[in-house]
Amino acid sequence: MPNEPTESGKPPTGFPEPPGEDPGDRTGDQDPHHVLNNPATDPDPTEWPDPYDKRPDPRDPVDPDAEPFGEEPHPATGSLSTSQPHPAQDPEAEPWEGPKRDKVDE
Repeated sequence: MPNEPTESGKPPTGFPEPPGEDPGDRTGDQDPHHVLNNPATDPDPTEWPDPYDKRPDPRDPVDPDAEPFGEEPHPATGSLSTSQPHPAQDPEAEPWEGPKRDKVDE
């Protein structure tokens, strides 16, 4: 019977383990996650976008004295970004929402 106590007097728990070594067992490894590690000195070239990618700031023009924000003053607080508008606010964008559901219960 499956619920009868074992020889040690305790009920059996879980699925019975087959004898022998477990393939891929990393409990004895010094660093069990070494396969998952991706050191910062060796970035994966297939990952994009890179959050640490250094790009020029389009709102910070080049200045001969290398001070921030060039010769222009800092952009005003609340000014619009130079990035693309959200599709809901862009009249030239492709439809980004699916069709509205029909209200058949009414």
